[in-house]
Amino acid sequence: MSIFGYARVSTEDQTLDNQLAALKAAGAVKIFSEKESGAKTDRKALARAIEMLDQGDVLIVTRLDRLARSMLDLLNTLEQIKQAEGWLPFASRTSDRYDYATRQAVADYPRRTSRV
Repeated sequence: MSIFGYARVSTEDQTLDNQLAALKAAGAVKIFSEKESGAKTDRKALARAIEMLDQGDVLIVTRLDRLARSMLDLLNTLEQIKQAEGWLPFASRTSDRYDYATRQAVADYPRRTSRV
């Protein structure tokens, strides 16, 4: 099992430093990063990260909104990770791929990303 990280910021003016440090501290052996809008669904670094996943590998992100901007994008990305037989823990690492933290993160995602 390998741990890969994915970091993203939306503009060239933003820095990846905090995300990269957190991913390294979490044990990521390789980190894929990019400066692309979350609205863009064709993110090359994310695609490379998912392509690298083998069975049992883990892809970690610092925040769920770094991975996807909409629920549809999130579900599509999770399906790609599932097809690669990898998994994405959001808040905890357990042997259960669909643990409580993962379900809660997905359930809360629309509320946390909506703009009121």
